[in-house]
Amino acid sequence: MKTATDQIKVVIKAQCHEWYGCEDNIGEAGKGRYKPKGGEDFVVNVPAQMYWNGAEDLMMQAFNERMDVDGEFFKYTAIEVERYYQPTEIELDFS
Repeated sequence: MKTATDQIKVVIKAQCHEWYGCEDNIGEAGKGRYKPKGGEDFVVNVPAQMYWNGAEDLMMQAFNERMDVDGEFFKYTAIEVERYYQPTEIELDFS
């Protein structure tokens, strides 16, 4: 039985932005700009009830408040949230 304190892992897919400009004034207008530099995935523990109730917008908002901050060399903007599943490891023969 699930309880209010149960946690679930989710993947937050995010757009990475890198600062291009004066490194003494990171994030300051007129001193440079942020450029998109691809994506990155973050694994986050969230309350299971939040996930099952479809609160992806709240998860992305909390992520952006922490990670999409001017003044950092890299900043990240949440794009989507999905359930985390541990990857399956396989072996390939390259001989």
